[in-house]
Amino acid sequence: MIEISNLSYDCRGRRILDRVSMKVSNGKRYGIYGAPGAGKSTLLALLAGALTPQAGQIRINGFDMQREPVQARRCLGYLPQEIGFYRSMTVYELLDFVAAARGVPDNRRFLHVHETLEFSGMSELRNRPLSRLGTAGLRRLGVAQALIGNPEILLLDAPTEGLSHTEARELRELVREIAGVGKTVFLASAIPSEVLELCEEIFLLEEGCLSLPAPADELVRGADLLLRVNGTREAAQTALAGMEGVLVCRPLPPGEDGSVCFRLRMARQGLAAELRAALTAAGLEVLEAEEQTPGEAELALRRSAAGRPPMQKPVQREEETE
Repeated sequence: MIEISNLSYDCRGRRILDRVSMKVSNGKRYGIYGAPGAGKSTLLALLAGALTPQAGQIRINGFDMQREPVQARRCLGYLPQEIGFYRSMTVYELLDFVAAARGVPDNRRFLHVHETLEFSGMSELRNRPLSRLGTAGLRRLGVAQALIGNPEILLLDAPTEGLSHTEARELRELVREIAGVGKTVFLASAIPSEVLELCEEIFLLEEGCLSLPAPADELVRGADLLLRVNGTREAAQTALAGMEGVLVCRPLPPGEDGSVCFRLRMARQGLAAELRAALTAAGLEVLEAEEQTPGEAELALRRSAAGRPPMQKPVQREEETE
């Protein structure tokens, strides 16, 4: 399980992540989608312990990343966006080096490295110097080194960046195989089709804020709705729980007038009038029930799902750190 609460991070005077919180269970493929520069790499680096947050807490399988970093990192495998390997090493030597660093026992290391080579499809390249690997080979090796030590959770940052269509398809198949053996996968990508194809649930990262996770099909067909009612929160939640078309109900802080507020994820657009009628019939006064305009990240996913190219923006380097 990964838990983060009120996580904030600034870089060069800019707020990259602003009081981000999430709690997810193991065993799924999660996507973190946002435009280049949105903060995806920062978030994964913080989860991996490669960066230290200015505020907030990270817990990995119950271990606090700041107080128990060794135990927390043993649960994780991490592929950063930019890979820095010793190019004079061979593929086998690099994985053996990582295995030793991660504490794999000497009497298990040889077999473990070869099992990882076979699983990742790199057995035939075991003796090849890294200087002779192309981009696809280095990205696949990056995934392989993340598997060393058999961690429960994998953090993969832009794993197919710089690859051809065929190379990217082959690496995505490896990610599916990894998830198929019970690993939890967090995949950060600025490619909407990749996130939709590979991930069961998706977080949207925009302007430093992280959305609640939502199944991919809900993101591409649903709608957000802001609801304000007069009444008790318990009565409103009871009424909403029995309504068809309400997929997610997220309580918000009360309004200035004391009204009860929610952000709802609806199964489709155009349900505001039906929702008003159903709540009124349940004895609740509806003050506001307005559909919200989707953010740019969600719109990009919808365009991709509909087979339309995402709107292009000037590409800026993913932010981050020195």
